[in-house]
Amino acid sequence: MWPLLSEFDESDPYGLISIGDWSPMIRVLRTLKGKPYAQTLRAFTSVDAFIITPAEEYPDHKQHDGVVVKYHPPRCLFAIGYACWDPRGKATSKLVEERHAVQRIDALVQRLLIAE
Repeated sequence: MWPLLSEFDESDPYGLISIGDWSPMIRVLRTLKGKPYAQTLRAFTSVDAFIITPAEEYPDHKQHDGVVVKYHPPRCLFAIGYACWDPRGKATSKLVEERHAVQRIDALVQRLLIAE
């Protein structure tokens, strides 16, 4: 079972802390852990993406939408998008700076909560 967002270990989300500066991603994840929705939504990493979803585990995730967060250390930008888990399965994302990341994630989480 994936952990609740509030319980996600953000200290080294991808096992890549030694490669590049991941501190902006860690700060964003720490902020997200304190959000009210962090008590009900789950979180996991997949390759280079951090995903927020209502699905409890892998077999269920294709039946749920999700918010996908990717961080690009060389560019200091976040790619944040909403993924509809339908047959087309592509997330459309928007590049934002750290100062706008939490606001963008909050907006997409609200969409996710309405969709559920």
